[in-house]
Amino acid sequence: MDKYKARKLLIFLMGAIATTMLALTFSWAWVEYYGYINEQKLFFYKGYWLLIMIYVFLIYILFRLYDGYKFGIQTRTNVVYSETVAIV
Repeated sequence: MDKYKARKLLIFLMGAIATTMLALTFSWAWVEYYGYINEQKLFFYKGYWLLIMIYVFLIYILFRLYDGYKFGIQTRTNVVYSETVAIV
């Protein structure tokens, strides 16, 4: 594996970790604060999974739109700004 492919793989993994951490934080907050609505567990958390997948999809699209995955190319402030804009 040459240096370019290794760097590209590392940047991809960093983006995947960032998206996963955001999704885990969102899912924890959603279940913690809105979990009382589905106390009977009628649909085996299928609504939660669908909501989390929609959230991950939107975060992915907005990160791509605002260049939030360009960790190695942009400065830290630009990446933090683009991720903040994507989250809001």
